Parts: sequence; C-alpha cells; structure tokens
Amino acid sequence: MVARGRKRDTYKAAIDAAAIFIELEADGATVIRVNDLFCTISGYSAKDVVGSECPVFSLKNRHAEQQEPPPPYERIWAIVSQGITWKGVLAGVRKGCGSIYWIDATILPIFCARQNDRIVKYSMVCFDVTEYQTQLHALQWQASHDFLTGLPNRSWLQEHLKQSALALPAARRQQQQQQQPVFALGVLDLDGFKPINDTYGHEMGDRLLVEVATRLRAHLRQDDMLARVGGDEFVLILSNGGGIQTTTLPSILRRFLHVLSQPYTIDGASLKIAGSLGLTIWTADVDPAALLHRADQAMYDAKKAGGDCFRIFEAATGHQVDST
Repeated sequence: MVARGRKRDTYKAAIDAAAIFIELEADGATVIRVNDLFCTISGYSAKDVVGSECPVFSLKNRHAEQQEPPPPYERIWAIVSQGITWKGVLAGVRKGCGSIYWIDATILPIFCARQNDRIVKYSMVCFDVTEYQTQLHALQWQASHDFLTGLPNRSWLQEHLKQSALALPAARRQQQQQQQPVFALGVLDLDGFKPINDTYGHEMGDRLLVEVATRLRAHLRQDDMLARVGGDEFVLILSNGGGIQTTTLPSILRRFLHVLSQPYTIDGASLKIAGSLGLTIWTADVDPAALLHRADQAMYDAKKAGGDCFRIFEAATGHQVDST
C-alpha cells in the first residue's frame, strides 16, 4: 500500500510539473482541485476556483474577441457523461486582464468500481497552446486581409460573396416584402493615383493608399464593408442593414466620392485624387462573379466619362443610372 501510494504521488507530481491539471465533480463543472500551472495560465488561485464553477466552462466568461467559437459545452458533456474520453481545444479568460488563453484538453471520466462503475469525477489534463492559436489566428488574418491597409482582400471578398449567395434567397424574400434591395456592390478605382505614384515614388503611393483606406473606412455605415482587391482598386459592399434604397443610393455614393476627393497631405505634399465607382444592386439570383463583373463594367463606364463619378447597374432590371 505504501509503495502504491508513493507511485501515485510520483505520477501526480509528474503531471503537475508537465501539464495543467483540473479535477471536477461528477456534475462536470464544480472544481475539486487545480494545480499550479492552471493558476499560472488562468490568473486564478486555487482558493478562487475550488468549490466553484470551472472558469474554462463558465459561459459568463465567454469573450467577444475569441479567435474562433469554442466547442459547444453541452456536446462535450454529452460525450464524457457516457464514459467516453473527450479531446479538443478550449478557450478560457484570464482573471483580471480578460485576455484569452487556449488549452489542448483531454477530459477523462473517472469511474468507481465500488459504486457499480459510476462516474464519480472528471480529470482534465491540458497543455497551453495559446502561442500556437495566436500564430494560427495571425496567419488566418494575413490570408484574408491586405497587409498594407488592413482591409479585407480579394480572397476574403470571394468567400464573403459566396456565403452571401447562399443566404440570398431568404434575405431576398424579406427585403422584397419591404421593397428594398438586399445589398449593393461597388468597384472603386482611384483617378489620378498613377501620376502621384510615378512622381513621388511607390512609398508615397503606399502611404496614400493607407490614408484612402482609413478615410473611407471611417465614413462607412455600421454594416457596410470595404475591401482592397489590388493596386488602387477597392470593392464597397453596402448592406441593407444600413437601410439602403435605390432612391437614396446616389446621395450615398456622391458623399463617398466627395470624401475620397478631399486633398491629402503627406510629408508636406498636398495630393489630390478622385474615384470612378461602378455599382450594381443585388436583388436577383446573380452569380457573385457575374455581379462583380457588372460592377467592374460600370466602373469602367464611369472612368470613360472622365472619372470622379459613379454608374449604377441594377442587375434585376438591366437599367443603368448615370451620375456625376
């Protein structure tokens, strides 16, 4: 018995030294014991959590800026309560600062033979994977955003349009009842950018693009989106969540172009650009690629008209609205 106890103590010491350990009551929530590594990563002391709900599973601690949704905890406990070991990545919130930490967790049901193999508690053996998850999130962000301006890029735009197309039938039914478009998509190309780039150099051109992105983003409505798809070309998505109507679109676009065309001052140089904007309204079953092509063509029509203006192509009617 003494040897068995020493062996158990050695095993416990090894786990405590290498992994985060949490022991839970049979209810799957109340903490029996935590080790020092858990306290280090979570910011909670053992006194804070023993006898209380485990912070990793506390719904009140879910954080708005998690890098991905945590797995449904009801599903986890539906598995482990049947005596099946569960393994996966969980998120917790540090005490005090509220930052997120990530753990690769294994949850093991502990049975008692003297109680007809009833589950009497759960043991969680976890490893800190916060750095890995942070790097993964950074790579995912880089894959979907423009490095220079921080705006969503073409890859993000294509995925967004794909998902919007899947949701379009239900959204269109709702908006048609209200006699409103689902959303509008515009392609914006900067007028006068190339001469500035050629005269002042690419570094100045890059800084101007950052200023343009910052200015336009600041004037978007809450549900609207802006992406940079390459060079001096941007894509604007006007969502109906912001209350767009075909009658009000021209005033929205004029204001957008007016904001864009105000002078920029960089290193003492006053720079002036404008924009050619082509827009199409998504109120019918149009393939996202075709929708983008129509907006692109409308933008070229605005460019041919001398720039600093917009053209609207309504996909449902085939009617094009010209405006300066």
